[in-house]
Amino acid sequence: MTNRRHYLSALLALASGVACPAVFASNGDIGVVLLHGKGGLPTRYINDLVAALQSQGNLVATPEMPWAKGRIYDATFEDALREIDREVAALQQKGAKLVVRRWS
Repeated sequence: MTNRRHYLSALLALASGVACPAVFASNGDIGVVLLHGKGGLPTRYINDLVAALQSQGNLVATPEMPWAKGRIYDATFEDALREIDREVAALQQKGAKLVVRRWS
């Protein structure tokens, strides 16, 4: 039950945009797919959050999405969803039991 509460707390915190290190501490069993905003890049603006999540033992993926500055909508919405699904699968292959997706 404790693990379930831990996962639900992490999910709720991410959904609300709150980053609390105590909530995100894990043994590599929580994965986060963190998506940058429109015209952004995965290497800008979210770096501090990525570092904080990783420092707590979380697996983090930051893919460059079709709405990135350099890609300029080079894929459909459905293609973007498939890219996110691939990132989730990759985190699960690395041992993540719970994967949370979050847009910036």
